[in-house]
Amino acid sequence: MDNENLPSQEIEDENGKRNTIETAINSGLGDLITQVSAEHNLNTLDEKLGMPVPIELLPISDRQISVSPDVQNLLDALTEIINDPNKKISVEIPFCLMGSDNNLDNAVTLHKDFYKLKSTEVIPDSEKFSNAIYKVINSDTLETFALCHTHPKLSDLDMQDVLTTKISLETKEKFGIKRAGFNLSLQDLYVLQWLHENFGDKTDLVEGVLIPNGNLILIEIKNDRFQLIRSEKS
Repeated sequence: MDNENLPSQEIEDENGKRNTIETAINSGLGDLITQVSAEHNLNTLDEKLGMPVPIELLPISDRQISVSPDVQNLLDALTEIINDPNKKISVEIPFCLMGSDNNLDNAVTLHKDFYKLKSTEVIPDSEKFSNAIYKVINSDTLETFALCHTHPKLSDLDMQDVLTTKISLETKEKFGIKRAGFNLSLQDLYVLQWLHENFGDKTDLVEGVLIPNGNLILIEIKNDRFQLIRSEKS
């Protein structure tokens, strides 16, 4: 697969998707995957990628990352957008953060046309992504690349189409699955898996998801497991 093509459910990367499921199982998500797959007849890898992953189910890394005031200002502005009460601009916005291994102080948006963004699918611009990640790879001072996107507060109409809404109350309570937008997904983990497999030997990689309450969820792959990174303001 061309490294400049970002992963999506349309890309035929079956090995990457299988590896995502394997890493997720190593991370303690096996029971969740088994139960939700059985409950909703999710037989293909693509079907399973839409599965919600409660943040609290992931193991916690011993790593901690802070964000600079400028980055926090961006996160605050994005949080306001994804909580749009009229749901007219509540979309998944791609962006990246860059910096040292424990502080992210650079930010770049990864879209060209805001009005082409969608509420339930993130679509980064391939050229902007490539320029950003190679800026880190080729830098003498930047060490970490965090590929990020927002999870918006969905409208009632959009909520009807997401798997999270259809999962039984019993399963939600058992695994702590929250309202759509407040969980990660196997698709999110697949993006990190793809990054790791294509660029993991070149730079330090993190994925970030900004959820509607303003929390930036950061994850990494360490010891063949998806792990949560503790984050804080500088």
